[in-house]
Amino acid sequence: MAISVPQLAPTPTPDDPRLGAWRSFIQAHARLLRRLDDELQETHGLSLAEYDALLQLVNAPDRRLRMSVLAERVL
Repeated sequence: MAISVPQLAPTPTPDDPRLGAWRSFIQAHARLLRRLDDELQETHGLSLAEYDALLQLVNAPDRRLRMSVLAERVL
């Protein structure tokens, strides 16, 4: 019985147009997160990471989580 090995896609080169879409997505994502963080800081004095931690806690049973679990769940 022969085992078939799946063929891997060739490694893209730096000028591969598919990388441009990913690069644009990553840049837009970073800008969005920075803007959300700035707005939360200005309006409520919280960073996006702090808000995320509070959101995780409010949705947890008894509003409690071990620090290790909280660390796994936040952005």
